[in-house]
Amino acid sequence: MAHKEFYIPSEPQIVAAPITADAWIDEWNADAKHGADATLKARSGGVYKTLVKAELPPQVIGRLITSASLKMYVEARSNTGSGTLSAYRLKRAWNEETVTWNVPWLGGGASDPSDVEATADGSVALNAAGVWLSADVSATVRAWANGAVNHGLILIYASSASTVYEFSSRSQAGKEPSLEITYR
Repeated sequence: MAHKEFYIPSEPQIVAAPITADAWIDEWNADAKHGADATLKARSGGVYKTLVKAELPPQVIGRLITSASLKMYVEARSNTGSGTLSAYRLKRAWNEETVTWNVPWLGGGASDPSDVEATADGSVALNAAGVWLSADVSATVRAWANGAVNHGLILIYASSASTVYEFSSRSQAGKEPSLEITYR
C-alpha cells in the first residue's frame, strides 16, 4: 500500500487572511444593520458585539497551524474604562448586510448555544485607543483548517466600566482587521 508524503516546511510560514465580512450588532437597536459601517463596536455588558469572518487561504488547509492571531486597530473609546475583549467561534452563518441582534440567531445577540461556542478561544486586554490589538485565536483557526465550518468570530467586551470601543472595519485601508496565521 502506497503512502502519501507531505511536505512540512522546516521554517514556519506566515500568511495574512483578510477579513471578508464584518459587522456589529446592537441590543438597544436590535433591528439595526451595521455591516456597512466604517467602524465596528463593542460595549461592556455585551450590549454591542463585533462579528468578523475571514476565508482561510488554501495553503493553510490541512496544515499544522502553529499560531493564529486576530489583528484589529482600535480607533476610539468612549472613556478610559478598560477590560477584556474575548473571541468566540460562531456556529451559525450570518451575512454582513442583513445581520442584526435578532437575525439569524436563535438567541438574541448570538447568545444561544446553537449560535456560539460557550468558551472563548482567546482574549486580549483593551485599555487604549490608537493601537493595534492581537488576540490569539489559534484553536479556532486550527479547527477551520482541519475541516470545521467557518462562520467567523464574535467579539464580546467585558468590563466593570461602561465603555464603548470602536475598531476599524475592513473598509478602512491600512487599518483593516486580519488573521495572521503561522503554519508549517
